Amino acid sequence: RDMTLSSKRRLNRPRQLITYQKGKWALDSSPPNDLQYVFISWQWDAFGSTEEERKTKVHLMAEYMTRRAGLTAYWLDNECNAPKSEPALLTSDVHRMSDVIRGSNHVALLLPDGNDYRMRDWGQRMWTLPEGLLAPGQIRLCTWQGEGKYHVREMGKVEMTSQFWLDKDDKEGDCVLEEVPSRILAENFAGLIDLSPLELFSLGLAALCNRTTSNNFTRSDEAYALMGLLHYRIDTDETDELFQVVARLSLANDSDHFIERIFAMFPLSTSTIRDMFKICADKDQYRTHLWDIQPNCQVVGIGAEPNTVILNNCKAVTIRWRQFPRIHNQTHEGLKKLFAQLFVTSGAWWVIQGYSLAFTYAPFLLWIGVSNDQPLYSDNLYKYLVGLIGGFLATGFLLSFSSPYAVRRLFSSQALKSAPHLVGFEGIMPIDDIEEVAFGNCQHRLTYEPSATPYSAEKRNPKFRMGEEPDWVRDSNPAAARVPLQPGHRLFTLVDTGNLTVSIFQAERPPSVALICGAEGGALRAVL
Repeated sequence: RDMTLSSKRRLNRPRQLITYQKGKWALDSSPPNDLQYVFISWQWDAFGSTEEERKTKVHLMAEYMTRRAGLTAYWLDNECNAPKSEPALLTSDVHRMSDVIRGSNHVALLLPDGNDYRMRDWGQRMWTLPEGLLAPGQIRLCTWQGEGKYHVREMGKVEMTSQFWLDKDDKEGDCVLEEVPSRILAENFAGLIDLSPLELFSLGLAALCNRTTSNNFTRSDEAYALMGLLHYRIDTDETDELFQVVARLSLANDSDHFIERIFAMFPLSTSTIRDMFKICADKDQYRTHLWDIQPNCQVVGIGAEPNTVILNNCKAVTIRWRQFPRIHNQTHEGLKKLFAQLFVTSGAWWVIQGYSLAFTYAPFLLWIGVSNDQPLYSDNLYKYLVGLIGGFLATGFLLSFSSPYAVRRLFSSQALKSAPHLVGFEGIMPIDDIEEVAFGNCQHRLTYEPSATPYSAEKRNPKFRMGEEPDWVRDSNPAAARVPLQPGHRLFTLVDTGNLTVSIFQAERPPSVALICGAEGGALRAVL
């Protein structure tokens, strides 16, 4: 691989410039290193219907802006970039254009007229966003007013957000972006605020994915355009998907574990990876920003398959999809439970002692009854022995008769600890029926998790942090749920026997494991 064409290598000077020499403008393939130049930003299809008309207008405006600045050189992409016949050099020029912008004297934006839709159309192009953000100082806007007539004015980056960079609202479902990525990026590159690497990465990716492009050099142009805004760069690979390039870019820039945090997010309704990146700077379904999540795992490599990475130090919990196991738990040790234990364990002791007395003293009682002339004979002694034996037996039988109630009381105490298992099944079931299947009886041990899934927010206890059973679960009517079922998804129920909670979620297939990928707000975030 030719390292001189590597997109990782910064371009100190433009390879080519259009310079004014000997009374005419011409393409210079070896411009002087100290030659200042104007970077020309424009939109090819806005300057007429024919290629010749576009070329004439743009060159006239570019030459005017260069002379107006007192310079003798300008950079124009379709002239100074390599031709399509040299794809490797063209790719290198496109992905290192950010170096050309940073090294320019200023950026001149050319428009055929001053109509608002022209400004918005330029601002919605993906590759023009870095041109405006990376421009040194203010941008000089030049509009065509007729042959030899131009209108020029200067605009700041923040000012351009109201006329050029209008972010699209993502309205899939009920989602409307709360953050305005382009505005925040403009404030950062204007020096008004200082974004963290994670904020710059996520906001830049969101802003670029919300824009259009007429020329797709690769399937991951958004990530390569983002690369121009960052410190460290990566080599281009046309076979990589967008997710793989973003992951490699994140690893190269150490952007506060961007990909790891993405794993722990629960984005609003998305259908593709690109849709997810569009709203990565906004809050997710738990009303949490990307930078509020603390990752518990680490990406150590990029997989060869699309949308695949290799995780390290990620804790996992197996989900059981068979019958409920025998659940061992520790219950509350109260006074009622103590009496129940005494009733269950002492009933048999009283009966055994009664029979033991009866068999021990039976020969003696019979001997006394036959030998009435014996001096030791006493009616009182006989009565005492019979009463004692009868008392033991009566007490034992009374305690034994109360054993069913005592056993029920013994095993219905409040559960303090329980053996941890994740047990799942397809569909829904009333929580009382789940408890009878899991524990053999219903003592209201289980509760709904109040914030585990979107279904948890439908009904919560107003006083305690616990969920309540939705009416549609009790009536076995999933169609009445507030959260719509996504195409191809099915409903599943997950029972956590450790926390004694129940959660309802939807997925295409039953997950076999829960990956603990992050934490936020005192709660862990698990990916199923």
